[in-house]
Amino acid sequence: MTLSVSGEDSSRARANTFSYDVFALHAAADEPFVQGYLLPELGFTPERVLVPNKLRPGRPLISEIERGVRSSRVTVVVLSPAYMADHWAVFGEQLAAYASLAQDVQGELLPLMLADCELPLHIQALVKLDYRDPTREVWAAETGRLRQYFDLPAVPEQDLPCPYPGMRPFTEQDASRFFGRDAELDDIVRRLRRGEREIYVIGASGSGKSSMIAAGLVPTLTRRTSGLPRFHVRTLRPGERPLERLADVLEADLAAPAATVNQLLARRAPATSLLLVIDQLEELFALASADQRLGFVAAVRALRANPRCVLVFTLRADFYGAFMESTLWSDVDGRISRIELGALRDDSLRMVIERPARDLGVYFQSELVLQLLWDTAREPGALPLLQEALFQLWGKLRRHLLALADYQALGDGTRTGLAFAVAEHANAVLRTLTRGQETIALRILLRLISFGEGRADTRRQQPSAVLRSYGEAVTDFDTVLQRLVDNRLVTVTGDHERGDIRVDLAHEILIHAWRTFVDWIRTWRADEQRRREFESAAMAWRARGSGDGGLLDPIELAFAVVWREKAEQQLGCSANLIAFLAASETAQFRVIRQQRRRVRLAFAGVALFAAVTSTLALAALWQRQHAIQEGREKELRAEQLTLALARSNVEVNPTKSVAMLKPLAGK
Repeated sequence: MTLSVSGEDSSRARANTFSYDVFALHAAADEPFVQGYLLPELGFTPERVLVPNKLRPGRPLISEIERGVRSSRVTVVVLSPAYMADHWAVFGEQLAAYASLAQDVQGELLPLMLADCELPLHIQALVKLDYRDPTREVWAAETGRLRQYFDLPAVPEQDLPCPYPGMRPFTEQDASRFFGRDAELDDIVRRLRRGEREIYVIGASGSGKSSMIAAGLVPTLTRRTSGLPRFHVRTLRPGERPLERLADVLEADLAAPAATVNQLLARRAPATSLLLVIDQLEELFALASADQRLGFVAAVRALRANPRCVLVFTLRADFYGAFMESTLWSDVDGRISRIELGALRDDSLRMVIERPARDLGVYFQSELVLQLLWDTAREPGALPLLQEALFQLWGKLRRHLLALADYQALGDGTRTGLAFAVAEHANAVLRTLTRGQETIALRILLRLISFGEGRADTRRQQPSAVLRSYGEAVTDFDTVLQRLVDNRLVTVTGDHERGDIRVDLAHEILIHAWRTFVDWIRTWRADEQRRREFESAAMAWRARGSGDGGLLDPIELAFAVVWREKAEQQLGCSANLIAFLAASETAQFRVIRQQRRRVRLAFAGVALFAAVTSTLALAALWQRQHAIQEGREKELRAEQLTLALARSNVEVNPTKSVAMLKPLAGK
């Protein structure tokens, strides 16, 4: 069924006879469609549009509707289950009468089907606009027909800034867009007014601890708050070297932390108190060495003694045990002031979803809000997932409306739209990288994980310098890192001028919800852990002066060679590690050469001994044979002499000659 299109001149002439161009009659539940999509698509000025909330109060509703139909060029009735269930359904049977009334004044009544609902046959025959298919193309086509009927040009798209931060936590600059934690913030303020100066905010990963402090508490306290001093705020994350971080934020060494606070405040007038936020205290237990941890706790003890210093900590709930074993807990016998941050639910979560958009004049379909509430309740640590889904949905705005169909298009049937939004966002970023750049991204992201032993893996903030690998182009690394930052997969903090740049995963949910990353971790976990072990050994070797001490032994070197052949190309390594492995190999080759030289000398000694022994044996044999030969020659000469004597005496004394010859006869 088609809409009749009048000529341009007659259309304008008829428009001038009406008070309104359009009377949009709808149920309250369908206001998002009407106010967020339909009317912005048509582009009428507000004074040329009549909607139910503009009907005159205190007048009979039927007469007000009749007035609206008579005074409007076109009456659009939005039909839906909500309309049929609302009090407007009382007038459902009168649609035909309203249509006749509209014709009487040369106007027109256009029923618009927004969703399937039971309609009498004579009303079905009036339907000329069908929005039941929620795809963008169908809605655009139907609205195009309506725009053509009104002889309206296409309305340019309005570029509305997205009020949702996506994967990154809220910051102080996002304070006007942060909602849902009013009760917890009021609780903290009450405690501060009571004089409490050390408060712990404890909650699960993804519960919004950091966001609540940065976008909620800090802006509240930096404004003049009744009953509280004027605060100067400093924030730090412990990281691997919490003592250095603390010294940086206090702008002094830590020889006397309490006095340092007074000196800092003297430079920050008119502030009279310091609010020191230690965000993600779990890093103190997960990343810092024992010496760093003990030194940091000692500094906190000293800061407790200064009444002008207020300490606020955030702690991930699964590190509660480590916290209870620390002296931060035992010093006060566990009597800490803590606020346990649970998951947002019901009205608070609804406010997180709707309020930032509503402040910009953007509406949610009611079905979309219900779906988001349901999906958020099913996902652990879902707030960053929700923010990323909303961030992506914002790019699919239908004028001033966020639609359920666009959210459903984010899912894949196995994951919610929330989880899928995060994964799709991250995968889309990877698709913009070359193969070599993707390898660099893999290295960066893996190095930002602290592998849990008996606990879930966590984030691991690192200096940007240690994320670089030997042999990769500086420009390639910088390009990849900036791409990850721009797309909210990692965050960068620090001072560029001082070269103190630190990189962190935007949120831990990436570790669990992004399947590509999950596969990377599973594939390279053991090799990345081995790389870190080798890097630590290389740093210790360099600290000792890069001599022979601390080099890898033969077994360790064999493991290193296997790792290098398998994983170096993917995981990369530092120039320091390259030098360390080369020195270890050189040292082992030197040992092997020395061993071979000793073996050769040993073999030479054996050969010489054998040669000398053989020579002596041959000489003895020759002497023995020579003596035997000489003896035989002497015997032969004696026999020859005896024979000659016997021959000479045979005639003179024959008996004697015979006697002389008898010994020779036996030989």
